[in-house]
Amino acid sequence: MQFNLSRLCCLLGIWLVPTFAYSGALDQAVDQQVQTDTAAQRTQQQIDSLDDETRELLAEYRSVLNQKESLAAYNSQLEQLVSSQQEELVSVDAQLANIDTTQRDIVPLMIKMVEVIEQFVELDSPFLPEERASRVEQLKTMMLAPM
Repeated sequence: MQFNLSRLCCLLGIWLVPTFAYSGALDQAVDQQVQTDTAAQRTQQQIDSLDDETRELLAEYRSVLNQKESLAAYNSQLEQLVSSQQEELVSVDAQLANIDTTQRDIVPLMIKMVEVIEQFVELDSPFLPEERASRVEQLKTMMLAPM
């Protein structure tokens, strides 16, 4: 029985030594895998955070582009409005420059018109001649009155 017992101890020793040796390597491999998984999880969280930030920045960029297009259209409209107002201002300035000439030219025209009316009344058939003559005199008086 001794032979079997010593043999059994020897076999048991041969079997247990590698098991203990592999046990340490296995624990080390498991620890390494856990560390790798933890690092991968942290990296994925960073990727997710960067992806969210990128999406937010892209949405903000698109919003700014839309706002830029809207402002460009608004500015274009304002430029057209300002151009139109400048043309109108030039026209008004030209009219104001010509108003003195118009005023000088209209007074002789009005005097001539009153003279023509007076001649018409004198040459016309006698229909309310005193009243018509009175009105012509009123026109002449108005032409001499200050404005």
